[in-house]
Amino acid sequence: MKMDEGIADQKLSLDVTPLIDIIFLLVLFFAVSTSFISAEDLIELKGNVVSLGERVTTLRSDRQALIERSEEMQQTVATLN
Repeated sequence: MKMDEGIADQKLSLDVTPLIDIIFLLVLFFAVSTSFISAEDLIELKGNVVSLGERVTTLRSDRQALIERSEEMQQTVATLN
């Protein structure tokens, strides 16, 4: 039985450890980079945000028009009483 066999295995595992770390980091990078939103989805989301912004502007102007109409109606009711 040789005593050097155990030491050789430990030395081999120490030399492979940085390689395993690098492979792990590459796999992690690949997993993270592929989980991001695709360009097509990003363009669609951008379009949705723009259309929602336009919708908010329209709703604000409609709200203001309704407030003005409500005030006019209140004045009309006040003059009728």
